[in-house]
Amino acid sequence: MNLETSIEQSTDIIQNRLTTVELLYMTVAGKRLKDISDIEELTTYLYSAGFLDDVNGDLRKIRKALSAAHKQNLKDMDALFKGVTADVYSAGKETAEYKDTRLSPLTSYRQEASPLLRQTMRNYEAMAKSTTVNEDYKKTIRRYVNRLTIGGEDNAPAAMRHAIRELTEQGISTIDYQSGHSVRMDSAVRNSLMTEYTNIVQGVQNKIGEEIGADGWEVSAHEHSAEDHIDIQGRTFTNAEFEKLQNGENAEDVEGNTCQTDRPIGMWNCRHLFFPVLIGISVPAHTKDELEALQERNEDGIDFHGKHFTLYKAEQQQRQLETAMRRERENLNLLKEVRGTDPKMERGYRESKARLAALRGEYEQLGEALQPKAMRMKWERSYVPRGSAGSAKLPD
Repeated sequence: MNLETSIEQSTDIIQNRLTTVELLYMTVAGKRLKDISDIEELTTYLYSAGFLDDVNGDLRKIRKALSAAHKQNLKDMDALFKGVTADVYSAGKETAEYKDTRLSPLTSYRQEASPLLRQTMRNYEAMAKSTTVNEDYKKTIRRYVNRLTIGGEDNAPAAMRHAIRELTEQGISTIDYQSGHSVRMDSAVRNSLMTEYTNIVQGVQNKIGEEIGADGWEVSAHEHSAEDHIDIQGRTFTNAEFEKLQNGENAEDVEGNTCQTDRPIGMWNCRHLFFPVLIGISVPAHTKDELEALQERNEDGIDFHGKHFTLYKAEQQQRQLETAMRRERENLNLLKEVRGTDPKMERGYRESKARLAALRGEYEQLGEALQPKAMRMKWERSYVPRGSAGSAKLPD
């Protein structure tokens, strides 16, 4: 398993653990809406200690599940740090042998990179603390009761729909960016960790480069690369030219090819890494023919639903479907609890189930089209597998 895959799979597990809590949250919320729909004296209930006890009890369940997820995620983040630093160090030792150079001990590399890990963990904990479930959940449940008291039975289905829409849109938490864009916490965490662990890897690579006196950098290569980096992957640059490349300037690789990109290698959701080399001594990881074959395979892509997709675009389509399935499954979890309160809720449940089935069907069709290209479906990104916390009993 290469470094890129190792980072991706580990961050998938971390994201999936948070998605599990999202599903638990929807189940808890659905049970609460169902219980409230059976209460006769709603005005009395709304201003009673029982209302606060019920809502705070729900929140305790979610906070307990979140706390357990965060605790395990931090352990996984530390384990990933140890794994990637060991892998990078091992590869660096091989390069150092070409110059009969010995690297400093692995412990010194980890000590130097540990500030990056601590910053990564602090960023994660900041996102975890941004969870707005407390106030948002209370407000939604209170608004639901108010709508029921004002409109009576005739307004009950509309009140339920309002509550469901609010709960499914907000989830446990959304991370708000300065651009005004909002992303669910599980997705935001994954995107952040992919970039931050790339930075950790590159921090270790930089130290190796200094110790062996590297005079160049080689960019990693992988299947279905993004279009803006496919011409750059696998190429080797001198230190000076690589700095130009990372600054968005025209740069020449060691073979004289001109390259330029507005998105630095290893940044802004780029999966590529770069590692130090000794120009004229280090053997490139990929031959020219291999790089051309990767590019041809990507461009050949597949035809799907009347459209042509490069392998990169097809993978992006997979990710979109996975996200859509996760969100629809949350909606279904909530509707499952309230389906018996009204015929419209039953219909909503069946419609959600049908939408999820349609998404699954499209995902399977896309997977079948990609199977000959050795691109597998990643069901773990779309739902919580059996045996995980997603199927566990709700915490008391």
